[in-house]
Amino acid sequence: MANYDAIVIGAGAYGLACAWRLAQQGQSVLVLERDGIGTQASGFALGRIDPLLGGVGAKYKVGSSVDASQSAGEAMIELGLRGSRYLLDAIPEIESISGLDLQLDQQPTLQFIRSEEQEEELREQSKVWTELGYESQFMDVEEIRKLEPRANSPERGGVLVDGPFFLDALRYVQAVAACAEGAGVAIRTGEVTEISPGRNSVSVETLSGNTYSAGRVLIAAGPWSAEVAKLVGADIPISPSKGEILRLGLLESGPLEVHLHDPSSLVQKKDGQIWAAATAADVGFDRTPTTESRDTLLANAHQMLPDIQDSSLLMHTVCFRPVSRDGVPIIGAIEDTGNVWVASGGGGSGIMQSLAVAELLTQAFNAESTEIGIENFSAERF
Repeated sequence: MANYDAIVIGAGAYGLACAWRLAQQGQSVLVLERDGIGTQASGFALGRIDPLLGGVGAKYKVGSSVDASQSAGEAMIELGLRGSRYLLDAIPEIESISGLDLQLDQQPTLQFIRSEEQEEELREQSKVWTELGYESQFMDVEEIRKLEPRANSPERGGVLVDGPFFLDALRYVQAVAACAEGAGVAIRTGEVTEISPGRNSVSVETLSGNTYSAGRVLIAAGPWSAEVAKLVGADIPISPSKGEILRLGLLESGPLEVHLHDPSSLVQKKDGQIWAAATAADVGFDRTPTTESRDTLLANAHQMLPDIQDSSLLMHTVCFRPVSRDGVPIIGAIEDTGNVWVASGGGGSGIMQSLAVAELLTQAFNAESTEIGIENFSAERF
């Protein structure tokens, strides 16, 4: 039986980032992944690094009021802000170690305004963005035409937010996997079938019959985390949110140089493709691409940019985001085990949050005071 300081179940953005940081602290780490690196949500995500506006289904935005637990909502916002800073600071190191170009691209977001209520909310948010160092500019229809003549702006115009970045999500998880392996992490293919917590260690068994043990086990299996947690009798309210994205060809009228947002996202990535993202549906693990989602995304794209009708559909992808019942990640020890932990529920922000989650987990593992109160993410809140 192979022994490790920590076993991480799941090689998505959360799991790989945590494994890397733990290994950097000198711990021996094993990652067990059922399907392969980047084969699920982390590898098919839009790769939008934006702690301000949030993505599909986002409940917590900087400058907005938060519901559920006020402290949990504030911790969620802080997780996004720290995560985006940590990630942007770490990209040179990640690219250097992995040899992969993450296709990082800063693109301002043009958020369209379609109602008086939305405008009031955005003006309140923009005050906070400014305090945080993010510039924004409210623009009328004529100003938007000068910025992007092809955009179909609503009468109320929009707000241009300077700060969001985009990267290649698949390359990111592949690069972090390379960094983790470079730090000594072992990554193995294996479906976990049994987890047996003991007083001082945890035994993990895979479908192929391999058995491993570790001082701690971290369940970071994305939307499958609830299923894995049942192996220790825990009920973790994580479920899949089905997300569909379209990748479109270049516009004949020239490149799109601003990220258009609302009612969905339309952005030209560094790979030259225009991504129309994303839908969100609570339909379990049904991986079938739907014509309804395709038509909705195309209609939303055409509403923002009529020229998109001349672009060809190159790819229609499906992934499952892990979401918790209240939209806040679940991070912490599973009660009654002590040495089995969970980190999941990043929704559409998992890549942006990943290094902040890793920092939070490593601090908690070392019994250090966490910079963001980890108690806000405990499953015990449910």
